[in-house]
Amino acid sequence: MDPGGHFNFQYLPNQKFQALENQTVKENLGKWSMIDGLKFQAYSFDKTFRKYNERDFLTEFMGCQNVVSTLLKATPDHGFSPIGVPVDVVKFSEVKCSLTTVELFEKLKDNKIARRNGSIVKCMPHYIRADVNNETTSLGFELEIADNLRKLLLCNEDDIDDFEDISQTLSEDDRKEFLCNLFSHLVIGGSLCQYEDNVEPYIQTTKLLYKDLIAVASNPQNVDDRVTTVGQDRGDGEGLKIISHVYKIHSAVNEFAGNKDTLFNRQYLNNFFYVIVNPLKQICFTVYHHV
Repeated sequence: MDPGGHFNFQYLPNQKFQALENQTVKENLGKWSMIDGLKFQAYSFDKTFRKYNERDFLTEFMGCQNVVSTLLKATPDHGFSPIGVPVDVVKFSEVKCSLTTVELFEKLKDNKIARRNGSIVKCMPHYIRADVNNETTSLGFELEIADNLRKLLLCNEDDIDDFEDISQTLSEDDRKEFLCNLFSHLVIGGSLCQYEDNVEPYIQTTKLLYKDLIAVASNPQNVDDRVTTVGQDRGDGEGLKIISHVYKIHSAVNEFAGNKDTLFNRQYLNNFFYVIVNPLKQICFTVYHHV
């Protein structure tokens, strides 16, 4: 297709996300206080996506009337409504996405973070601030960290004395992966999260959600040159490669509406919004969560 011109987007209300219909996943998200604040949506687009035009793609996505009239955000009364206004300024970063299995999480079972049976190692409680103050509100949320898994994912060397010892469990490259980001979001949970004693529910739920969101291709040499193929080989001579591009939207602002973020009513460390692009099917998924 012609790569020139503006992107046009159409909402796909009938797109199914199998993980969100899985009873165990729904129970876990409810237990972690995320099910009411989590939304997956899907949109088609009509132009060829190329890596070099990602900024135009995201800006036009957030400014498209078909998107702003259907893309849901949280409301102050704990419901959802369309964002309503086109966005002028989008701040985003690309999130590395190269893993085709959840083998990464086996590193956690090292007797520092979790036991071989998945049981999470507890620690003395430590508290970190979970909200981000702004000019209009100071929410004062504090998050209790009482196990080494959340200590690994949420703390840094300035917070705790033994951080260097446990931080070696996951490398810097590991932490950059979308798979690890998605896992971290589940571990942190919402405002009334009931934390797990075993790491396996987090891993299995991450696996199912990731499978719904990320597209792969085998024999990527047969895929056209608009796809950047990265990933891991299955070991059987045929490569299974990620073809999706993942972007985290940090803020979306309409300058004529007071420069307010159109996505979130308040700032919280587990509020997030991702746009995940499948360049072959010309579909993008949005993943939104508001605490």
